[in-house]
Amino acid sequence: MSSMKILILLITLSSISLTLQASKPSYTNSAQALWGDFCNSNTNQQSPINIMTNSKDYMNNNNYIQVVSTSYPVLNSVERKTRDNYHFWFDSPDVTKPSFTMKKDGEQYTFGLIDFHVHCGSEHRINNKQYPCEIHLVHKRTIGSGDRDQQRDLLVVGLLIEESANANPLFEGNSMDFSSYVKTDTKFHYYEGGLTTPGCNESVNWFVRSETVSASASQLASLTNWIKTEYTGANGNARNVLTLGNRKVYKVEPANNTVPVSAGNLVATMTIVMAVLSLLFL
Repeated sequence: MSSMKILILLITLSSISLTLQASKPSYTNSAQALWGDFCNSNTNQQSPINIMTNSKDYMNNNNYIQVVSTSYPVLNSVERKTRDNYHFWFDSPDVTKPSFTMKKDGEQYTFGLIDFHVHCGSEHRINNKQYPCEIHLVHKRTIGSGDRDQQRDLLVVGLLIEESANANPLFEGNSMDFSSYVKTDTKFHYYEGGLTTPGCNESVNWFVRSETVSASASQLASLTNWIKTEYTGANGNARNVLTLGNRKVYKVEPANNTVPVSAGNLVATMTIVMAVLSLLFL
């Protein structure tokens, strides 16, 4: 092979190497700035955010958002995997079975679980506090032609994890049961946002659980060490918080959710009302 051909080959290999290095995902501040034009656009619809519960943008729900029903069977044969380098993913053959039904502005939407993964540290902050890790339960629906919401086909539940003295069965063995953490009477912070990884599509209904999920120090170490197999920097695999912009964050609590009134309760309520009225007219 001539020296000219060798030189061309070396230049080509060097270019390929530089391209591969440039395309390697990273969560450093400088790398996040290069995630793409849409991820860094000034649309004010990006995620995650810092949820400030004493802000003027933190709203009482007034039944705008309701959790109608949830269904989470035990997820068995869970394996830890990495996918597209950004996601540290829990894989289970049961992942498509659960569902989450919400009502937004009077219209009902049902989502099925398609993915659950972890970020360490947490991506969302609550009143400026970052937690050690955050699990995302990603749900998806098919948008109907008559749906009022034609944009948000995803629903993600964020579970913030903090250290506890005791181990949590959720992180033991190869089964994971979220049924006690995501229920109709669970308290959430709700807002409209986007995916926290490229291409950052602004298609997500975010439900960040108000109460944290506990894990022991060794369980948290197991999660964070898993992340460190790819990301050793201070950011771990957590995207920086983005501005809220003109959005609102809604407090979702059990009192906001619709509770069916049984015939027995209705009769009992009417009896009490009639008794009070009779006293007023004595």
